[in-house]
Amino acid sequence: MEHFRLDEEQPPVSPSIVPSQNPASVMPPRSPQNPAAEHAEKPHEKPLVIGVAGGTASGKTTVCKMVIQKLHEDHVIDKGNVVVISQDSFYRPLTPEQKEMARQNKFNFDHPAAFDFPLIHETISKLLARQPCEIPVYDFVTHSRLPDQVTHVGVAEVIILEGILILHDPSIVKLMSMKIFVDADPDVRLARRVQRDIAERGRELQGVLAQYLTFVKPAYDRYIAPTKEHADIVIQKGGENMVAINLICGHIRETLEMRRRLHMGLPPLGTTPPRMLSTRSTSPMMAAPLGTSPVLLVGPR
Repeated sequence: MEHFRLDEEQPPVSPSIVPSQNPASVMPPRSPQNPAAEHAEKPHEKPLVIGVAGGTASGKTTVCKMVIQKLHEDHVIDKGNVVVISQDSFYRPLTPEQKEMARQNKFNFDHPAAFDFPLIHETISKLLARQPCEIPVYDFVTHSRLPDQVTHVGVAEVIILEGILILHDPSIVKLMSMKIFVDADPDVRLARRVQRDIAERGRELQGVLAQYLTFVKPAYDRYIAPTKEHADIVIQKGGENMVAINLICGHIRETLEMRRRLHMGLPPLGTTPPRMLSTRSTSPMMAAPLGTSPVLLVGPR
């Protein structure tokens, strides 16, 4: 793995270039009798799927929120056209015996077997096919899916999947256009985990610590940390790392703009090839292709 340090934030990506108002110069004239027919011949690209993995309380949700906020502020895409799906929604319902183990902090929620990966794959496949879907609502107090309650998710241009093991299942990883791993100091993650589990999930301090030492940390070392090798980008310091946020948003913007132009029959802008992260700084990482070795983005010290 090659490590690069980017100490400065990247300049904002230039606004999208408005396509020519004279499509006749590059496309055959539309038929005035059936304008929808030509549109049907060029279906939209599949949505852009981004996976965001990392250890417990590493800042995955914060990174997702920061990316969505910046995309909205830069007028790249409306917030309503971005869907964030948490892997936590896909915990398997526990049996009575497993619930008793969970009550005694003896059930491993960080093991891959705790998640319903087939349902995750089915859900993402539907969204890629531009079909609405339903996501279960999981209750962390009763360790079960709430009956007759689901979250309805509609069609979106960008789908963000976040979760500790979202890069674990190869069949799901294959559906992703960009894979991100959010890294953070273990002590920081533990402190965040304690605060979250006590405030949001009704746990007690001793139980949280016992579960962390018995299950969470070993599971991270055995199952979660190895998925870092599948990542295109490894972010340190989570949402505090604006260099990483800018690079991710820049790549999303370029990809969406390229797709829009191809859909309209216009040539791509510039010379940056697909699946490429670019930066205009003097950093040694002038162009880092996705899908090769991970690029480590170190936040400001």
